[in-house]
Amino acid sequence: MKRLRCRGMALVEAALTLPVCLAVLAFTLSFGRQTWYTAVLDKATADAARYVASVPLESLQDGSRRSAVLSAAEAMLAEALASAGIPATLLNVEIGCANMDCAAMPASEAPQWVVVRVQVYFTDSILYRLTEREQVMLSSVARVGRDN
Repeated sequence: MKRLRCRGMALVEAALTLPVCLAVLAFTLSFGRQTWYTAVLDKATADAARYVASVPLESLQDGSRRSAVLSAAEAMLAEALASAGIPATLLNVEIGCANMDCAAMPASEAPQWVVVRVQVYFTDSILYRLTEREQVMLSSVARVGRDN
């Protein structure tokens, strides 16, 4: 008789613990994926900063050549994010030379370092289903010294 009364107990316990376990698993997967995305973004930002630091100063000060350098750096970042499978919906890239915009730097001055700031927005499908947050933002900054 005792066995008949305990028959549905395992089903009730599973029904109570399964949603919690699935939510913990979903957050763990989402956090791991965002950590991986951040590592890829950091490496891509550092690569773009090294590229911009290797460009001659005249190219950074001239408007048309500076836009070509910025486009090349953005293309490097977009290619790295796409090859890693990061579903970026918006990519913001800023390039600065020693605390100012490279275009505003006087021709007589040479920057000691170059900084690249990147912001990437994407939709996390796992997190969106649980929290209804549409966009997740990752940002990265890389500062590279220049050999003048």
